[in-house]
Amino acid sequence: MLAALACLAALLPLGALAQFVTPPSGLIQALGAAGINVRYKVVPTGICESHPNVTSYAVYADIDDNQHIYMLFYESREADPATAPLTVFFSGGPGSSSMRAAFEELGPCSVDPDGKPYDNPYAWNRKTNLLFMDQPLTVGNSYTRAVPGYTNSDTGLTIRLPSNDCPDYAAQFETCGTYSADEFSLIPRSSDEAAPNVYLALQGFVGAFPKYNNGGLVIAAESYGGRYAPAFADYIVRQNEQKQAGHVPLDLKTVIIGNAWIDPVEHYKSYFKYLTGGNGYGLVYPNSSVEAEVKNNLYGEGNCLDKLKACQASQSGEESSLLCQTADDFCGTLVEARFKIYTGRDEYDVRYLRPNPFPYYYYADWLQRPEIQDALAHFTNYTAYSTAVSYAFYSIGDDPRTGDTIPQLKRLLAAGVGVALYSGSADYNVNWLGTLAIAEGMGVAGFDQAGFQTFESAAAGNNTAVVKQAGQFSFTRVFDAGHEVPFYQPITSLELFERVIFRKDIATGKLDADAAYLSVGPHDSTQQEDVGGVQYDVTPDTATYNTTTHRPNDGGAKVEQRALRHLLRHRDVAEPVQRSTRSSKRKQREQRLQRPFSMH
Repeated sequence: MLAALACLAALLPLGALAQFVTPPSGLIQALGAAGINVRYKVVPTGICESHPNVTSYAVYADIDDNQHIYMLFYESREADPATAPLTVFFSGGPGSSSMRAAFEELGPCSVDPDGKPYDNPYAWNRKTNLLFMDQPLTVGNSYTRAVPGYTNSDTGLTIRLPSNDCPDYAAQFETCGTYSADEFSLIPRSSDEAAPNVYLALQGFVGAFPKYNNGGLVIAAESYGGRYAPAFADYIVRQNEQKQAGHVPLDLKTVIIGNAWIDPVEHYKSYFKYLTGGNGYGLVYPNSSVEAEVKNNLYGEGNCLDKLKACQASQSGEESSLLCQTADDFCGTLVEARFKIYTGRDEYDVRYLRPNPFPYYYYADWLQRPEIQDALAHFTNYTAYSTAVSYAFYSIGDDPRTGDTIPQLKRLLAAGVGVALYSGSADYNVNWLGTLAIAEGMGVAGFDQAGFQTFESAAAGNNTAVVKQAGQFSFTRVFDAGHEVPFYQPITSLELFERVIFRKDIATGKLDADAAYLSVGPHDSTQQEDVGGVQYDVTPDTATYNTTTHRPNDGGAKVEQRALRHLLRHRDVAEPVQRSTRSSKRKQREQRLQRPFSMH
């Protein structure tokens, strides 16, 4: 793990754009609910959201003197913001910034190669208010204390400097600037530990902006958000029940999670199944010897599954942490990573060889511009991925544990909260076979009688997804999509999202999905994918992704990659990896090197 993090740190996306940040101007103070102080700033129209009547805020919830949670908010474009639902989005990791989702996938704008924002017509704030939260502390622009420092590529951690001067020994890393101090005593080690700050940040927000707490609450997440979202939602429900003085009830309606990391046992089994006939693209292990190796690494006595079960059977404490760290390292290296090591393919989108230019990552450079830092109220340089958070979660071996996740999902359903899971078919990292197995194993009433029904869409066509749904519980397989589904299938993902939050059947969007509703179709999803989309040459760094043909548009002759575009992608490897970490499993660009390890 530590060696892998050191490799990861060498690719951290701050580089030459890191700087000593001038504190933003024009922040307004407000008192939120639960006694949480809030600072916010109106984001000027055109910084990202181009619709003139849509208000946007950059917000800090000051949980304590040294605990500042950053949020970026957009009003609904078409619905009345005073009655629209409030959707809160979390990227995964642990340690990945939700700004990735805001600017790569489903927010109101993306950023082009020249650093110019452009409108996203399929942004998820069409009919809902949308709040992106960076958590835990040190992720994105959430911070403990804003301090001068630099990122050392040996560790990825922030090393404090005495002043805003960059000495020679630090200048070699080209990362001198303002960062959050790595206060490990303030960084949670699990989703359950992270939940109280998330709840308090929401209390701060809805207390300062009560207008946006009238239409119900939606928790949306992806990847390691499969652990975040159930823990946060369950905590909110329990806090509501306590009816504490000064706290505002949060009317939780729905939880929706993309490519959700939930139960490591099922996910690791799915890696083998995905490459032995289950992926739909005809991709397999390169030969029978590699297949036999992975099968033994997974199922052999004392190997991956046994180590996972020993981890999950253990209690807290040093011995338990060691068992879980060992399982994490073993399974990540010797089961999951075999695919990318032997094939050179991107585990977040198996159609592409590495380095894969999709989704675009230009926004990270844009966020480091001084004028954008001021407009979005940044006190620190943007941190796409927090190594400190990864260290903290790894310290107890959090990744291979199941914790209380499945019981939390069941409690949410019992409380009337809708739960929707969706997966992009081209994602290997948290692939659809594992998530479907988890969904089928939860024992939700009616789900075993439901069938896979075609997702109907006049705008996207009727061949983009299939869904199995029983009442307010569903699983959707989205075709021709990698790990970050909204990037690849923007129309389908928006329609899916809106059908879920307004409690309609996902297949047609025309029926009320009441307790008796069952989707109709075959028990299994056996559709083959568009094998013509599989690339057998490295895609040029200048290419763009065509969301209609699901092919790369010709990017012209491949050019030397720009020095500032090789930002890290969550966990990929060039050489035998040390371990896998679930970080919004997202990819963060690699330049000359391939990523050291992958994340959820």
